[in-house]
Amino acid sequence: TIMKEIEREWNAYNEYSEILIKGLLHQLIILLLKEHSVGEIEPAPDPQKNVCLFNAIDYIKTHLHESPSLKETAEYVKISASYLSKIFVSHLHTPYSSFLLNEKILYAQKLLVSSSMTMEEIADKAGFSSNTYFSDCFRKKTGTTPLQFRKSYQ
Repeated sequence: TIMKEIEREWNAYNEYSEILIKGLLHQLIILLLKEHSVGEIEPAPDPQKNVCLFNAIDYIKTHLHESPSLKETAEYVKISASYLSKIFVSHLHTPYSSFLLNEKILYAQKLLVSSSMTMEEIADKAGFSSNTYFSDCFRKKTGTTPLQFRKSYQ
């Protein structure tokens, strides 16, 4: 399953994929060492953080249209919201809210280029509360409007 997750992340490559793939490779190495070693293995410092981060990001991507809160995501990975927030900042160097917004924008960009959905439909699917909020966030993040972005790729 780890190899499938690595392949999935590689195929959906974005700015956080390198970190996620490294975490998955770390998990795979630990798993292989545990299965094939005679002695006891001393794992790297707190590999659970990588697992929590990976599971949180997976949850966010799966539930993007619901715009999952930090609290909801933390409950899913069974840690406190403050601890999850610290993991995001320490590993990805970005707060949870910025990561979530970035994922929404990346997903919206994908939909803008690969579909003929309306702006309202894309805003909804990407987890924005309104088309206006989507357009404002998109412009702040990319420097262009969603419509201009779509036109530039047609």
